[in-house]
Amino acid sequence: MTDFIRVFPVAHPDAQPSEVHLLQAPAALAMLTDQTEVPFSSVAFRKEAILMLLSQSGAEGLKFFHGHNGHHTTLVGFAVDANGTLMASAGQIALENGERCPPFC
Repeated sequence: MTDFIRVFPVAHPDAQPSEVHLLQAPAALAMLTDQTEVPFSSVAFRKEAILMLLSQSGAEGLKFFHGHNGHHTTLVGFAVDANGTLMASAGQIALENGERCPPFC
């Protein structure tokens, strides 16, 4: 897996169902911010991406944080284990680059 898979937004006419919003979990940790003013009202992620995140060994839930990917503010999602511990080690994956509203509402 590459560090980042850029995809079309969920509602984009060229988006394919197999496209996901995945990157290596340690790279996602580096994106986290303490952003207090968020320039979007919602973020959508593809079902396939969420299922891939939850299919990691030991994953029991999800946790989302504000982040910045070097281009824009976004949500970054991680799997958590049964104790609520973030699963963000090398070899694990995280979510990023969801469809933000605005502009895609």
